Amino acid sequence: MMTPAEIRLKQNPILTSLLLGLGQGTFIAEKLFPRLPQALSSVTLAQLGDERLRRYNLRRAPGSATKRVNIKYEGSTYTVYQYAVDVPLPRELLREADESRKLNVGNYLDISRIAMVTANDILALDYEIEVAQLATATGSYAAGHVLALAGGTKWSAATGTPVTDIRAAADVIRKKIGKRPNHLTLSADALVAITMNAEVKQYLSTQQTGPATIDQLKTILNVATIEVGDAVWIAEPHTGRDVWGNNAVLAY
Repeated sequence: MMTPAEIRLKQNPILTSLLLGLGQGTFIAEKLFPRLPQALSSVTLAQLGDERLRRYNLRRAPGSATKRVNIKYEGSTYTVYQYAVDVPLPRELLREADESRKLNVGNYLDISRIAMVTANDILALDYEIEVAQLATATGSYAAGHVLALAGGTKWSAATGTPVTDIRAAADVIRKKIGKRPNHLTLSADALVAITMNAEVKQYLSTQQTGPATIDQLKTILNVATIEVGDAVWIAEPHTGRDVWGNNAVLAY
């Protein structure tokens, strides 16, 4: 014989362990812009000049003065913004979930965990969107560090040349910072375009009929890490959009 509480809880039991809901793609913002641990609301970072990359007249006669190089130091202050979100839960649902555990109902919704995961996903998505907007904005880069593709130069076109484009861009970065880029970020659209591109397939075995793999792209493009950002966000009225658009970001 069941108690009234058991009857109430077993009227509508959850028949499976499945929970229907929206999934989410891969978040890659922290791979490109890692979060820095900071407890203060502002932080000052040391920014040095390019003195170590310049050439100086270092030849000297015995006993003569040596060349002195003054290091330019600039303390750049950054504001650390705070982000927060509330996901409230009705007390009745919490009480019912607690009773479900006590009565050992086979499958019940752990709504506390659902709320925490929801809040965490909202915060992560907000950071992903902010990073993507900054990383794909033309104004974030110096002149000559952005390549806009259109028409026949797009990687999705039969005449597109992503291998040539990326290797040329890598040389631009190398000449600017002294190091070769080791990180390539691709949007979902950019991944499809580059893996199916005709120039890329020229570097593959003739026995391979499918698209290039990520590992093959690393070798072809000479990039150690390739991340694919396929997260989406929903704009009004319920329109899904790619967070990373149709962009590729090459970086060190």
